[in-house]
Amino acid sequence: MSKTIKQFALPVLALMLVSGLVYGQAQIGDGPGVIAGDITVGGQILAADGTAAAPSITNSSAASAEGLFWPKSNQVLFAGNSVGRVGLDGSLGQWTWGLASATELAWGNGTDVSTLTAWDVLLTRDAANVLALRNGVTAQEFRVYNTFTSATNHEFGKIEWASNVLNIGTEKGSGGGTARSLVLMTDNTAALTIDTSQNATFAGTLTASTSVITPLVENVAAGPLVLGTTDGQSIWLKTNAAVVWTIPATGHLLANTDNTYDIGASGATRPRTGYFSTSVVTPLVSFSDANEATGTANYKTTHETHTLAAAGTSDTTTITIPSGAEIKGCSFNVDTAVVDSAGDDTWSAAFITGSTTALATAAAAAQNTKVDTLIVSELASAATEIRFTANGGNFSSGVIEVVCYYVDLTSLGNA
Repeated sequence: MSKTIKQFALPVLALMLVSGLVYGQAQIGDGPGVIAGDITVGGQILAADGTAAAPSITNSSAASAEGLFWPKSNQVLFAGNSVGRVGLDGSLGQWTWGLASATELAWGNGTDVSTLTAWDVLLTRDAANVLALRNGVTAQEFRVYNTFTSATNHEFGKIEWASNVLNIGTEKGSGGGTARSLVLMTDNTAALTIDTSQNATFAGTLTASTSVITPLVENVAAGPLVLGTTDGQSIWLKTNAAVVWTIPATGHLLANTDNTYDIGASGATRPRTGYFSTSVVTPLVSFSDANEATGTANYKTTHETHTLAAAGTSDTTTITIPSGAEIKGCSFNVDTAVVDSAGDDTWSAAFITGSTTALATAAAAAQNTKVDTLIVSELASAATEIRFTANGGNFSSGVIEVVCYYVDLTSLGNA
């Protein structure tokens, strides 16, 4: 362009800018202008600073309060409802993407923000130095992934609310991933490890100021260690995954399997003394010297619930007291009423073979009739049994339970 043309064109362009004349498809001037086509600028577009209430760059709505403005040096903010909500800020010493306290960082379910109808993930400021993940009364979940291949193949750790319970744990995808352990750490060192079988391992000492309930392990400072329950349940003691002893809510110590487990062992690991306020009930009591010599004196019982043979005047039990034993006595109980053919129904009992001592004479036939007979100690001269005799006619029916007591000896072992 020649100098003459330049001299002519510049005043004309200035006149157009001032007066708002149309140049091509653009109307440019002092007041509001509308550009129907494209604008290409090789340099900068310089705008006024603007304010939150009147942003420098906004839409065409009258008195719009949403847009871009520069409130001060090192700040570029977006206004919303006449307030600087979010923007790029370097005025506080470092450049940050900042949000005002009433502004949340949110996501919704959709690919186009303009079509969303609700936000379902929101990060917000609860207070100074407090970041919150919350959405009204809807329970939230936060995940940190170890791996992510797809929506069904992944591994992550999570903290979540579910059914009013706070859960902290690990999870794998339904179509892939590996179950992982959970470790709680202090000073970058494992303190509590929970493996994928839900076994918990403490690296240090487990200390409870009050108790851990069901089962209860209680350790009070300068006090006892208490193991128990508080909800009426039993305590089970197990070895090799099997229950061997139980303490039910009644407080009794019970062997879980009858006649199976011992307390102490012969010649070693023996309890010193047992103290009992009422009784010790056992079918066998053996006495030895303090060194547990093989020879012992054994207090024993023999027991039978005997059904009387019908049509017989007498009937013999299968109870046998061994020859040489010292006989102490017998106890009887009528479990089922005795009936005989003559209507007398009473019965008698006596030892036979190794002894002939009478034990019951004309005892009543009614159920739960009891006879307890101690005898002057005698030695059985042979294997000794008991014979019941009907006092009238023959037995027709009846059941009598009998227990006899005797002492025998166990010989010393070989030299």
